[in-house]
Amino acid sequence: MKSRVPDLMKEFRVKSGLSQTQMAQIGGVSQSTYARYESKQANIPTDVVRRIADQLNFPRLAIEHNNENNLGFFKTLYLDKVDDHYLIVLYRMVKELKEAITATEKIIELLLNKQGELTEEELEELYKQELQVADVRTCMNMHWASLAKYFSQFKIKVLEKLQAARMKKKKYCS
Repeated sequence: MKSRVPDLMKEFRVKSGLSQTQMAQIGGVSQSTYARYESKQANIPTDVVRRIADQLNFPRLAIEHNNENNLGFFKTLYLDKVDDHYLIVLYRMVKELKEAITATEKIIELLLNKQGELTEEELEELYKQELQVADVRTCMNMHWASLAKYFSQFKIKVLEKLQAARMKKKKYCS
């Protein structure tokens, strides 16, 4: 699979009126190295992608890079064929959340008092329902990316810090 990250970086740079030198400074590399990334002559290291995505508030770049490089616990696609206006994304997310609640209730029924391995039919049903739950994650990432696109003051890193503090306060993690 060809990487879409260099094209996204160039498209974003041009739209933002930034030079390759400015992008290189943000990424912490030389201009010549950055030019090699954009022209697909060199692979872009994860730390460079993250610096650029964070500094320019461009989460889609990080999502695409993570997908292409199988980074993270669960691969999440960026829905590039979906209108990314934040309100449309929110409506889609509400629909997916409602479907995920129903799916979660079915998973509970399936697994309640379950001991031992699942039958083939149970496993098939589990995957079917978990797939619906997983759709929420994709919508959530799309939602955060659309907020960052339309509202420059919305920062994913701030949300991550707030969420981590909240999970600790709820005693879900240390």
